[in-house]
Amino acid sequence: MSLLTALSPLSGPLADLSGVPLPSLEGTPAHPEAWRGSRALRPPRGFHGAGSPRNVRFGGEIPRNRGHTQAQKMGLRYEQKVHDVLSSIYETRFTPSPSILFEEGGRLRRAIPDGVLALDGCVVAVEVKYTHTELAWWQLKRLYAPLLTRIYTKMPVRCVEVCHTYDPGTMFPTHRLVESLHALPEIEVGVIQWKL
Repeated sequence: MSLLTALSPLSGPLADLSGVPLPSLEGTPAHPEAWRGSRALRPPRGFHGAGSPRNVRFGGEIPRNRGHTQAQKMGLRYEQKVHDVLSSIYETRFTPSPSILFEEGGRLRRAIPDGVLALDGCVVAVEVKYTHTELAWWQLKRLYAPLLTRIYTKMPVRCVEVCHTYDPGTMFPTHRLVESLHALPEIEVGVIQWKL
């Protein structure tokens, strides 16, 4: 099987969606199919979104994460495989684990998305998880997308979680399963299950 055949989720055209504003999700109810029960839309414990970021820029040294548990190490191995494949296909258009520095609340902060991809007139924030998890939505929509929007002011920002294992019962705000990075939804987080 050729590399391109094995990577069919990466092919296909992306519609021109530039200029489509992203609505605020504040106060909107959770997606009924993605959330069980009446749990309110609130961040996981310990998560800190971008808030009102200022002076957003790429830069700074990226700390090395080796993982402490077997699950973390397995997730990092999967993330490296995704990085390797995306880098081989998209070359310089894909940047693995860029460091984004910004000021918020009077202090300097750093955010490190798993990847940023320049693709067909848009910028894609990529978050890689071995197992589909609610945290990915919060990282993408409340941290990385607001920061990338400040850096790429003239390009729309799309969000995708790439995961090895997808469980539809996982509590996850609005998202859509997609088969291609070239078919990401405008507002929702796209989720691609990719068994590498």
